[in-house]
Amino acid sequence: MKATLFLCVAVISMLTGEQAYGDIKNMPSELVEFAEKSGCVQVSDFYDRSGAPGPPFVYGYLPGKKDDSVAFWCKSAEFSKYPYRLMVLVRNSDHELQELTECPSRIRWHNFPGGLSIAKFDKNSRETLKGFMYLDDPHRKVPENVRLSHNGILSSYDGLTALFYCYRGEWLVAQGH
Repeated sequence: MKATLFLCVAVISMLTGEQAYGDIKNMPSELVEFAEKSGCVQVSDFYDRSGAPGPPFVYGYLPGKKDDSVAFWCKSAEFSKYPYRLMVLVRNSDHELQELTECPSRIRWHNFPGGLSIAKFDKNSRETLKGFMYLDDPHRKVPENVRLSHNGILSSYDGLTALFYCYRGEWLVAQGH
């Protein structure tokens, strides 16, 4: 009898532990809720890999108050060849860099996401759009001599990077390793 009771308690504990593990949030609740309202869920297996990826979210994409803008990864609830979404949430659309608020708030992405950080550029930057491509039309030519003049969103893991940059209302990406 004691062995059966112990076994039942052990099984219930394991099941409860698995359920609790599935409910663990790897992002702030506000981002998880926003993702769900947008047909997305957090990337629950984001940290299930070797190494130490950065977080799946980053605040402060736009200059100013850090919590006025955030970028984060989520996974589409629908099956797609682009299962991941990089979501950009801007709370203050009257921003001085209006161009940055005109890019779509969702970027469809095919690769498993990396940790996010802000790539900082300003009007004095020497970096250009050379090596970038349009996400919606990879064959379209990007003006390579245009200098990067505002922040980008950097996704990186294990030496692989993807730099997302908003240019004239469209998302560009430069990938590297």
